[in-house]
Amino acid sequence: MRIGIDIDGVLTNIEQFGVEYLSKYCIENNIDFNITCSNYNIAKAFNIEDKYNDIFWKEYLMYYAINEKARPFASEVIKN
Repeated sequence: MRIGIDIDGVLTNIEQFGVEYLSKYCIENNIDFNITCSNYNIAKAFNIEDKYNDIFWKEYLMYYAINEKARPFASEVIKN
């Protein structure tokens, strides 16, 4: 039996990654943003256009997938 586990937001904290790295991306690319915590969609939470969100993830998705640390106790949860 094979079990697939989605990493983005399940085993890793994609929200924190988005806040840290999308902030950096917006600043480096002179993109105005205004963070609100009332939306799960990172582009809406940053109040930026979808095109900037798409460009950001094209640039950072592989880095995220390879380098983002697992949430605490992720290994134990998977084993159970």
